Amino acid sequence: MKKSNQYILSTIVLILTFSCTSNSGRVTSIEGIKVAGEELMLSEIAVSIEEIPLETRDDLLVQYVGAITKSDRHIYIKDRDRIIKFRMDGTYEGVVARQGEGPGEYLGARGISYDINGESLLVAAHFNQAILKYGEEGELLGSKHFPYPFYVNATDNGIWVLSHGGYIQSKNNGNLLTIMGYQLDKNLKVTDSVLVKKIQLPGNHIMGSYTYQQYISSIEDRLFVYFAPIMNEDFYRDTLYHLKNNKLEPYRKFDLSIFDEKKIINILEITSNGNFYFITYLASNNQISMLVYDMSKNVGYDLKNGITAEDGKSYVLNSFGDGDYFYIKRETDESGLELNPTIVLIKLKK
Repeated sequence: MKKSNQYILSTIVLILTFSCTSNSGRVTSIEGIKVAGEELMLSEIAVSIEEIPLETRDDLLVQYVGAITKSDRHIYIKDRDRIIKFRMDGTYEGVVARQGEGPGEYLGARGISYDINGESLLVAAHFNQAILKYGEEGELLGSKHFPYPFYVNATDNGIWVLSHGGYIQSKNNGNLLTIMGYQLDKNLKVTDSVLVKKIQLPGNHIMGSYTYQQYISSIEDRLFVYFAPIMNEDFYRDTLYHLKNNKLEPYRKFDLSIFDEKKIINILEITSNGNFYFITYLASNNQISMLVYDMSKNVGYDLKNGITAEDGKSYVLNSFGDGDYFYIKRETDESGLELNPTIVLIKLKK
């Protein structure tokens, strides 16, 4: 391990925030994180690892995994212009929905999530300005209007939607961006809402995202939120938030002050699962990297290439948002032709 990286990890401080409403609240530091290295074997933190090779056929090639969700029986993949359903053994079962302007079709799906309670697939159809609800066979069961939804996640605490009303151009101050969070029941009825952020963006600056991003995680009936700040704003870059009583409250703060400013800015995602915290960030070479903190052992890992699997390759874990994680393996057959990907499902130790 390089000395500089060891110094970085040895100075990570986990802070439990007792403040409920503001950045000025009192905090208590939990110090003494041990540095375990730049490599972490997946088998060390996983209870189970299940590989699901998706069926490859002449008429079926998954071109781009733009989003992924699962039920107890199926995995749903958002390809470029369709959402495909596979059984849990990888067998192809058909197209659930397609992009288009016809009946039951969607425009600009930004996210998908399977609602176990409603036994339905939810699609954040950005340009339809709606959450669309599909049955197992692809029938459209209902819809609910939201201004430009870009994220949907069916959690143990109901369905959560993030949306914004577009960018309001201000002549002197740039774009005004408002992002709202809405809680829905299985019938798509709004039961609660929270203001996630309202900020003035300079010039023509707009919000960006990256594939598989989880803004909201649900672990054991608790909701956690991380939304990477776009600029200087009243939202910590290094803090996982707790959604409680219609407010976003700072929950865990990771002191990454030893990082250079670019790394702090480039934190993409923070998720929590049992004993583990995962901080995903964009490294200086534009590679997605991870910091993993094991709370039970009080150790941290700076994983430049991700977690090391049994095949010797490293992968960045992605969250389903409900406590389970996954990564995607790209494979070829004996002749070198590309196969449909293998989805690797991970359950972590508690």
